[in-house]
Amino acid sequence: MEAAEYGASKGSRFSDKKAREYGPELELIRQTNGGLVPEMVVEVARDPSNPLHSAFEWDDAKAAHLGRLEQASYLIRHVVVRHIKGTQDGPKEVHVEVRAFHNVIQDGERAYQNLEDIKNDPDLRKQLVIQAFNELKSWERRHKQYGELKRVCRFLDRLDIDAQVEAL
Repeated sequence: MEAAEYGASKGSRFSDKKAREYGPELELIRQTNGGLVPEMVVEVARDPSNPLHSAFEWDDAKAAHLGRLEQASYLIRHVVVRHIKGTQDGPKEVHVEVRAFHNVIQDGERAYQNLEDIKNDPDLRKQLVIQAFNELKSWERRHKQYGELKRVCRFLDRLDIDAQVEAL
């Protein structure tokens, strides 16, 4: 028999202990409503006796500022640069589309940098490559349970991502 428990994902702002409190509450909301959407979670969490209450900032001024910071992060993460093929007068097509800004650690602080600056800085480039490998590992962990993706997961296993990262 396989046991399951809730936990916090890597890099989460809350602990495994908190995740074990939050998980059952989120599951209850999902079961009660036939799905889970943020509006429902906030509504349930308004009750100070609910375990989810502590996951939110209830001071409206602080929450507004945090909301704007999240909006700024969303904005930064979702602007892309499209490299266009074609002539000035002729047909054009997108050759490559990449995120304009990438999250790196620079001078001990998290910041976003553009890809050209990252490519030209060996430390930042290494960070981005390691992030990409970690995203592959994360993708594999999230999706290896699906039989339709078995071949892709076997391919990722053969890549030996940990060895690739160590070699950098």
